[in-house]
Amino acid sequence: MTWKTVHPSKISSLISSSNEASIRRFSLKLLNDELPTLSNLNKWNSSLEIENNIHVFTYSSQTDINPLIELKSKFIQIIIHEMANILQQELNWRYTQMILNCVINT
Repeated sequence: MTWKTVHPSKISSLISSSNEASIRRFSLKLLNDELPTLSNLNKWNSSLEIENNIHVFTYSSQTDINPLIELKSKFIQIIIHEMANILQQELNWRYTQMILNCVINT
C-alpha cells in the first residue's frame, strides 16, 4: 500500500468534507485489516457462527424447518386473498350494471 492509497486526496486544510473523511476512514481500515470481513468477524467474536455459501432464507439454525416453506404458504395465501378481492369487485360491478340496466329499461 502506498500513501496515495491511504490518503487519496490532498490535505490542503484542516477542514475536510465528510466524503473525504469517509474515504480516508475506509482506506485506513483497509490498511489495518479492520474491515468486517468474515474472517475478522470470526476473530472478533468466536461465538458467532457464520457459515459460507449459505443463503439467509435456507439456513435454519435452531430448527429443522425450512423457512421457505412457511414463506411460500404465506405468499400463496396473500395471492389467493388478492385474487378473491379482485373477483368480488368484478362481481359487484356486474351486479351493479345488471341492476342499472333493469332500472333504466323499466
